[in-house]
Amino acid sequence: MKLHRVDGILEINQLAQHTIILAGLGSLGSMTAANLAYPWKEIVLVDPEDLGPENVERHVLGYDSLNKPKVDEMRKWLVNRGLDDSIITAHKGYIQDIFSSYKHASVVICNIDNTPRLDVNRWCIENNIPAVYGGIYPLGIGGEIDVIPNPREACYVCAQQLVGGNEYKGKEGVDYGLDPSLFVDDRGDAHAVPALRHIISKTAGDMAAATMDLLLENTQIDASIMVEADSWLEVLYASSSKIKPFSEYISATKSSGLIPNAKIGMKEGKFVLEMRKGTFTLNVNRWNECPYHNDGNVVLAEDI
Repeated sequence: MKLHRVDGILEINQLAQHTIILAGLGSLGSMTAANLAYPWKEIVLVDPEDLGPENVERHVLGYDSLNKPKVDEMRKWLVNRGLDDSIITAHKGYIQDIFSSYKHASVVICNIDNTPRLDVNRWCIENNIPAVYGGIYPLGIGGEIDVIPNPREACYVCAQQLVGGNEYKGKEGVDYGLDPSLFVDDRGDAHAVPALRHIISKTAGDMAAATMDLLLENTQIDASIMVEADSWLEVLYASSSKIKPFSEYISATKSSGLIPNAKIGMKEGKFVLEMRKGTFTLNVNRWNECPYHNDGNVVLAEDI
């Protein structure tokens, strides 16, 4: 693969050391895969479904791929972009099917429903595999990216508790960050939601960038939740003392002649920071009630 425009930016020898798993090849997953079309040691594509007509509007693939396995068609797409077919593995099925074969994986890019995400989280903890999880909020008001560089220190469940995950309630009084019900259905599963292509594309680009940082940066990457706010999106609930610095920032922005991308409102007696056309990042630490961690020790699958 000739990489004329990234010479001096990407270290090709480093790419060739890593195996990446792309789990879920819907609109967000396919665009993320497209942004990671580089000569890795191995690219593993995982999805159980064929491409449907409802997918085409926002998908990398088009009508010529209808009713064909997404993994096979994405493999062809990547080869057409210059990748060697020998480095791409297509698995039409579920990621749980390949757990035993990919304990050596460098990273998992996860764009699948919530319940399988918990299986991925457990597997990543057991094997200490970094992961990047992505999701889109309904109506395209934004997207969310959970970056988990060391799941034995802080995992996906720790991250979701931070933003108020419905399945894992924290200590009494914890009410911080986004409401995940914005992008899950009544069963708690994250599915394709109404959204315009541009926010999906932006979120996919940042997922790819996070993946590259995890694998190619020499510096320590912190666990984080990155919120992509397109339309006005509530990103933080806080007390008056915690909201004050944001109020000062907004005032300083206005006085400098800049158009602020944040505002403060009230909801159910609490201050709410809202953002649009910007990115808001939360630092993730281990949740002390996480069922996957116990007194500083990792709890493996057989112990849960």
